[in-house]
Amino acid sequence: MINGDLDAVGMSFDHLNSARKAFPNVPFLVVARGRDLPDDALMASPLADQATIEKIRKAFTDHGQDLLGSVLDGTDDNQNTRRAFPQFHPGQRLSDYVRAM
Repeated sequence: MINGDLDAVGMSFDHLNSARKAFPNVPFLVVARGRDLPDDALMASPLADQATIEKIRKAFTDHGQDLLGSVLDGTDDNQNTRRAFPQFHPGQRLSDYVRAM
């Protein structure tokens, strides 16, 4: 988009703020805003193997803090992810509208 090869792009609010800081002379315009995604949204295709889905769900449930540490280590870009893991509850009803997509 900065180089002129794209007219629009979807991004999170945090990435928009990062882009505005990185390119202060480039005007960014928000043309639409979607609903906030729940912090714990993990999605899989209905065609995905159920055993694999359960294995991934168990990894996040049992080792979420270790995974978070790996995501946060050595970068400032992912610090906003810190807030997701304490609230992670697989099957939480707040995610129903995401599941309906």
